[in-house]
Amino acid sequence: MLPFALLLLLVRWPESAPPPAIDEFHSQMLRRFSDGRGFGMSRIVRWNTLGHHFSAPLGAKTDFAPENAEERVIIDRWSRDGWQSGLYVFGASIKNEAAATRFHRALKGPGVLHEATPRGELPKWEEVYPVAAEAMHQFELGATSHVAVVNGWTLHARPVAAAKETCAQCHNGGAARLDAAAKVKPGDVLGGVVYLFRR
Repeated sequence: MLPFALLLLLVRWPESAPPPAIDEFHSQMLRRFSDGRGFGMSRIVRWNTLGHHFSAPLGAKTDFAPENAEERVIIDRWSRDGWQSGLYVFGASIKNEAAATRFHRALKGPGVLHEATPRGELPKWEEVYPVAAEAMHQFELGATSHVAVVNGWTLHARPVAAAKETCAQCHNGGAARLDAAAKVKPGDVLGGVVYLFRR
């Protein structure tokens, strides 16, 4: 029989694998994206990010506020299990913009998901940009996830698609129209979320 300490090592969650319930959490974020509130990252974090790069208020320990039991249970579990977590949100313009332009609609973040996460240690914008750009490419080829490791953090990207006709209409009008080379249809990938994890 294996010693208990060795058994614990064998059942430890692989650091390259997503924490439990990441896809369930992303489903909740997709719900937020499709319900018509705000725009982009403002649908996830507590602060308005429209028209500029993300910046948290001075002293804010977390940028995310669970709005239902499902979100609260997952965030509490990640915190209890020792996961530090954050996120970035990227849009279709990441396909056309070089990182050097620092275009705010291409990539926004990082946002902190719970208070146990040290904001200053999250992966930097310029480190996440190539990961998000590659994720966008993979999503347009049909992938449903993309994983990378940056300075000890595991990055799990998930796509955000136009869930319905009203989503497509919004992205086909105004400034958002500049982000896509062709007219957006329901089901088309609009961007994605890069979740950041470390423990």
